[in-house]
Amino acid sequence: GYQAAYVGAYCGGGGSRVNLGVFSDAACTVKSDDSLFQKYYYYSLPYTTTSIIGRECFSCDAAEYEFNENNGNGNNNYNNNYEISQMCEEVHERSAKCEKNLKIGTSQSAYSNNGYTRYYPHTESCQFIHSTLSGLESVTRSNGRSLRTARAFAWIFAVTTLACVGYIVWLHSEKRKRSSVDLNSTYGGGAGGWS
Repeated sequence: GYQAAYVGAYCGGGGSRVNLGVFSDAACTVKSDDSLFQKYYYYSLPYTTTSIIGRECFSCDAAEYEFNENNGNGNNNYNNNYEISQMCEEVHERSAKCEKNLKIGTSQSAYSNNGYTRYYPHTESCQFIHSTLSGLESVTRSNGRSLRTARAFAWIFAVTTLACVGYIVWLHSEKRKRSSVDLNSTYGGGAGGWS
């Protein structure tokens, strides 16, 4: 028969790369043999040894982008107005941040149209970053062993719950049998007294 296989991203190289791999479960927690992909698709799974994400850095200085775009046209409009590029601004706005220990002074003030405004640290995501992400990291490092334990306890809970439900149904049916006893046959059957 066919063996179910799933492709997903995982942290490789001790956390320094993001690779693709073949997994035997839909949650992509139990690693399987990457050659399964080639067996069914007749070519190797990409990014098994090289990272999906490159190591090159991108400048967030909007003026640098303008300089690179306009330099080919003979426009050397590079000025010293430091603005953050739209891409970097959007990535920063959407990312989860924990800037609880960020030291903010006057040099970190952001320029706006009205003058300088104070920058306040983002601390909304601290709980998520410190609890949820660290828990997911421990599951990843354990290669799914902790999930197997949780799955085993879930099965034990399901089986014992079904057994309890079955016992309750049996008790209820026994109670019904005992409560439907014909009193006439038990106590002499006459209409007017005991025999």
